[in-house]
Formats: sequence, C-alpha cells, structure tokens
Amino acid sequence: MKLSVVIVNYNVAPYLEQCLHSVFKAAEKIESEVFVVDNASVDSSVEMVRTLFPQVRLIESKENLGFSKGNNLALKKCQGQHILLLNPDTVVEENCFEECLAHMEDHPECGGLGIQMMDGTGNFLPESKRGLPTPIAAFYKISGLYRLFPRSGRINRYYAGALDHKETGEVEILAGAFMWMRKSVLDEVGLLDESFFMYGEDIDLSYRITQAGYTNRYLPSTRIIHYKGESTKKGSMNYVYVFYQAMAIFARKHFRSGGSRSFILLIQLAIGLRASLSFFRRILQKGHLFMIDAIGLYGGMHLLKTYWEQNHRFISGGSYPDEFMQWVAPAYIAVWLLSAGLSGAYDRPVRLSLLQKGIAAGSLILIASYGLLDENWRFSRALLLLGSAWALLFTSLVRWILHAGIGGYIRTGGDSSRIWLIGDAEGIKRSEDALKRIRPNAQLAGSSSWPSGPLEAARMSELIATLRLDEIIFDAESMATGDIIDRMLQLQGSGVELRILPPKANFIVGSQRVFQAGDGSGLEGHVLSTPLNQRNKRATDHLIGWLAILLAPVLCFSHLGRHILKNIAKVWIGEKTWVGFKSEPTPSGGSKREAVIHCTDLLSEQPPEAELTRQIDLLYARDYRWRNDLNILWRSLFHSKV
Repeated sequence: MKLSVVIVNYNVAPYLEQCLHSVFKAAEKIESEVFVVDNASVDSSVEMVRTLFPQVRLIESKENLGFSKGNNLALKKCQGQHILLLNPDTVVEENCFEECLAHMEDHPECGGLGIQMMDGTGNFLPESKRGLPTPIAAFYKISGLYRLFPRSGRINRYYAGALDHKETGEVEILAGAFMWMRKSVLDEVGLLDESFFMYGEDIDLSYRITQAGYTNRYLPSTRIIHYKGESTKKGSMNYVYVFYQAMAIFARKHFRSGGSRSFILLIQLAIGLRASLSFFRRILQKGHLFMIDAIGLYGGMHLLKTYWEQNHRFISGGSYPDEFMQWVAPAYIAVWLLSAGLSGAYDRPVRLSLLQKGIAAGSLILIASYGLLDENWRFSRALLLLGSAWALLFTSLVRWILHAGIGGYIRTGGDSSRIWLIGDAEGIKRSEDALKRIRPNAQLAGSSSWPSGPLEAARMSELIATLRLDEIIFDAESMATGDIIDRMLQLQGSGVELRILPPKANFIVGSQRVFQAGDGSGLEGHVLSTPLNQRNKRATDHLIGWLAILLAPVLCFSHLGRHILKNIAKVWIGEKTWVGFKSEPTPSGGSKREAVIHCTDLLSEQPPEAELTRQIDLLYARDYRWRNDLNILWRSLFHSKV
C-alpha cells in the first residue's frame, strides 16, 4: 500500500466532512487507507463518518487524548509506505498526493515533506515552512519581532524566512497540519511524543527525523486550505501560554540543562513582550471608537453647560464651578461609556439596541446616585438629563456615520449579507438551493462562473465594489480545489468573506464559522458565543471566585469544595470556568474552557449518555444567562437533582 492518511478529529464535523471529500478525491489513483481518530467528540462527527465514508477506518476514543496520543493510535495500524498526518480543518488539492509521492521518489534522502498552506481567505500561512526553534528563534517568534524582518534567515528563522514561500527547498521543521513521512523513517525514529498534548509534537518529530540523518523538505507546487484556529485561537494569550509549555518540553528534551534554562528564560521574556504589544494593539484597534465617544461627550457637555448657565441658571451672571468640567462631567461620561461597554456597545458589528440600553442604564445609575451625593456636588439635575440625551444622540450618530462610510458597521438584524455564487450552471443551481435551506434570510446578489481572461480578478473586484458584496461562495462540486485556491489568492484584500459549499453538503464552510441548515447542530452561533455573554460569563466567574474565597471554609465540606482553592486559581487565569460544557474539556489554549461543574454532574451517579450530554450542552449554550451559572452552582453545593 502506498499511502496511509491519519486525521485526528475533535468536534469539527463539517470541516472533517469537507476534508474527507478532498482526501478521497486526491487519492483516486493511489492505493491508500484513511484513518479517522475521534477524540470523544460530542457533535455528529462519528455518525457522519460512518454514514458518508464507510471506507474510513474509524477509531473512537472515549476521551480527548490530544494530538499526539490520537495520532499514535492510528500510526500503530498504518500499512502504507508513506504516512500523512492531516488536520481535519483542511482541504487538499486534487494533485496533492501524486505531487508529494513524486517528490519523495525524486529525493530518497527526504524523510519528511511539507507543502504550501493557505488560510480560508487565500493568505499564505507562514507555518508551512519552519526552522528549528532555538532559544533566540523562539524569542523572536513569540515576541512578534520576526514580523519586522520576514525575509531574514536569522530573525525569522522560526518561519524559515530565508526560503521564499514559492521556492522548493530544505526546511528543519514540518507543520503538524500536513506532515508527510516515509513509514520506514517513522519506524526508525519513533512515534509522536505523547508528552505534548497540543503544539510542539510536530517540532519534536521533525527534529528527530533530521537527527537521524534525513532531510525535511518544503514543496510549494501543491497546496491545501487550512482553516486553522477552529480548536484554538492563535492570537490569544492562552495560545502563547500553551505554545510556551510545548517549547519548554522541547527544550528540556533536546537542549543541555544550561541551554534549556536560557531557552525558558527567553520565552518568558518574549511572552511579557508579546502581552504588552497585544495590549497596546487592542487599545489602538478597539479604543478609537471609545476615544471618539469620550471626546464627543465631553465637548457636548461643555456646550450644554455653557448654554444652560447663560440661558437658564445664571442669566444675570456667574457660572458653574470649574470642578464640574474637571471632575463631574468626566465621571458622568465614564459611567455612560463603562455601562455601554459592558452592554456590548463596542463589539462588532455594532448593535444600536445594546448601545442605547447601556447608555440608558448608565443614566439611571447616575440619576439614582445623584440624590446620595453631597450637596456641594449636586450641580444640576437638568445637565445630567441633557447630558444623557446627548450621550444617546451622539454615540448613535457616530455609528450611523461609520456605517454609511464603511458599510456593515451596524447590525441591522437577520442575515443581511449580500452573496455572490461561483460555479458552473449546475453548481450555481445547487448553491442556490443550499443557500435557501441554510441561510434563507441572506440576500443573493447574483451568480456566475469565474470570468475568463487576464483581467478576471479586476472584473471580480469591480463587481464586488459595485454590488457591495459581503461574501463569495464557491461550489466545490463543480470547481477543483486548486481553482478555488487560485481564486482566493486573486481576491486577497477585497474585503469579502470567502466560503465553500462542499460536495453534497448541507452546510457552508468559512474561516470564521460554519453555516448549517437550522444552525442548531453545534455550539457555535448560540448566545453564549457572543462577546457580550462571554464577557458576562468571565465577570460572573471572577465574582464567584471572590465569594468562594470568603466561603472557602464552608465550601470545603460541599460537593463543590473539592480542590476549591486550586479551582479558584484556574478560573482566575482563564484555564477553567465554574460552569460549562462538561462534554468539551480542552487544554488551556482551547476556545472552550474546562468546567468545574456542569448540570449533568447532578443528574445521577452514572454519567449520562453522550447524546444527552450534547443536548444539555446545546440547551445551556442557547439559553445562557449568568443566573443559570449561579443556580447550577447553588444546587451543586448540596448535590441536588437539576
């Protein structure tokens, strides 16, 4: 047998289905076997594989073993001369496997092979080619300094900056998302190191391949789409922390003790630098609207004060004390903007209803507090009411102006995306039918095949600008994956979302989310996934943490009291949440935090069936309220039935 493909899956059924379609298409002329190791998913992954891909050798794990252990379960059973470790959130080109086999035959010294990877918007992924993460290379990577010198072989060694992404050549490290190896080499160097749960295992295995005298190579002539980040958010500090842990394991294993200590020290410094840069970047990205609001409200309060004192309060002369504009007006503004922010007014896209509710709530707080102030600080109830009206008017006006200039800035309700379909005549008809089922409220702006000729990209850009398109959906049944990737490359920077309708699928895949018929088979898209509720949940977690400290002597004797102090610490650093999805524990870098308690823990002494657990998770996500967490925790104190 020529090839064994191993895919480890965890709760990404739509991506896995699309991946398997592309894998079997690429393997049509190659004797191959495909393994899927499911790490205790609670979505429809297992059922989907059994129904649609009976030829897959499915291995079901009863727990989430992580990437290394999951792959090793299948690697021990592989019979192919070549082995491919592949992520489930990938799509391979039709010629991919043949190109890789040919390259390996032309380079017998090659033990491992990586290829060019693109994200779901057509951008090249730098992890397609990597260098050894020496202490200084890892420092440049985690700190973000490598971005300043992307072509430098020294400063950007982590991403092999000296090798152009369109150039074939040797690399030191392969990416675990697509890791092609000879089985004979793998038998010689050993399987994945199970000390690594997530990240680092591909670096370790690649390094062992080169230490055994083989080379690793990068092949850009064939490509894959890698949606990456479906299980982790690589821009988050949690990701940096998990990456640091993986690098520390690698350093202790392969570097001398002195080098290991230096490595870990540099990584810690890099994390501090990265955290500082991320903080200031967030201020620049998200703080501009806040600053506009603050300046506009302060200016408005100054004009209102001047008007009111000259025309009503001090007609015969005089003015409000300087303290009003120095302290009182800024305090009013702070309450309005803080209340608006907590209500979700600064989340994108903007919802005016949340903004207005936040300002109104802030005004009620100020009015209720006004009577409690010392008489010397009660300058004018009228200015407080006028300021509240100005806050509502100005902040709403700013967002409407931005919406008129940028488009899509304000959420107007429903699925208002303007969509263009790409495919042949049958593919377009299929896409139209799927769109009606999956996204009935979306606006179909039109459809076409991809325009031919040298100006094809320019013509599509003109179409996007003229029709103000939000999304383009490619029909994967009538278009080759390679052609779709080419079109994605040509549309880089166009500002539209690029999505794919897989063959015979009842869902549409994109970088940010998957649209499914009914949109109710997964946890994404429910109320708990909104930034507002995520923020409320974190605030609730912190509040419960403080209460738990005060009540720790009592809680130690309750069902919740086991490891109470340890759990408080893990909740505060973001590794855990008090109440959550028991069925989806993830490492600390995961997008869903491990739960201390879940209502299924209170159902009975026996763990519920997976399907029941999944249904309870969906209900919890759809109907999330912070009060639900308090209710579940209160019941858990006595281990009562829910």
